[in-house]
Amino acid sequence: MSVSRQHLYQFGSFRLDTREHLLLRNGERVKLEGKVFETLVVLVQRSGRLVQKDEFMNQVWPDTVVEENNLEKSISVLRKVLGEEGLDSKYIETVRGLGYRFAAEVRELDEENLSGLVRHESRTSVTIEEEEIDLADHAKLF
Repeated sequence: MSVSRQHLYQFGSFRLDTREHLLLRNGERVKLEGKVFETLVVLVQRSGRLVQKDEFMNQVWPDTVVEENNLEKSISVLRKVLGEEGLDSKYIETVRGLGYRFAAEVRELDEENLSGLVRHESRTSVTIEEEEIDLADHAKLF
């Protein structure tokens, strides 16, 4: 699967990092199987546009013969992960007989300006001061 130049996306309470193969919901990691994750990436990167079934097959399952129900299963898993129930299609819209559209607003994020992500580096150093004692002077005290 080819990944576009942008790799960080935010939609709703989710953050998607295509380079790290990571989906976060409210900062918590959401585990997704490889092909399900790739299906989400295709949808998010083409947000607002119809993605036809053939395009999914070429992007997610290149050089592989698979049944169309593999795509349907991936979409079903994504809907559960994204919290869609019944006819409520906040994220994934079905265009009957053609494909799917990612309906939610997607923001592309800059690595330098990530809000809510703290990158912190700390260093700790301990200095022990030693005092030199002349044993001859020390012996005079006793």
